[in-house]
Amino acid sequence: MGWGREKVKDYKSLSSINGSAWGLIGATLEKKVNTDDRGEAPGNGATAPFTERVLRGILHLNPPQQLELVTDLAEQKITKGKFKTRAVAYRGRNDMTDYFYSQYGRKI
Repeated sequence: MGWGREKVKDYKSLSSINGSAWGLIGATLEKKVNTDDRGEAPGNGATAPFTERVLRGILHLNPPQQLELVTDLAEQKITKGKFKTRAVAYRGRNDMTDYFYSQYGRKI
């Protein structure tokens, strides 16, 4: 395959994203590829909302949060900027919840 250590590490990280979210990402990318009469992609390429950099922002979120953000971006309900902002907010909330549980336990 010709992948170096970093490429394998990147793939392993991204593979932790929720399976349903990956299905939606794939479907979105397929819709974005426009073809001409010969079945070839246009010379100027197709833009897609999902990039490796965008997806890295949701690696540490729980599966329902990942799916929600991917769905909203795929359906163009939010921009990439809003996607990133919400991912940071979710991560902060998750970190606070984890800290609370580590200090006080799950029983209140």
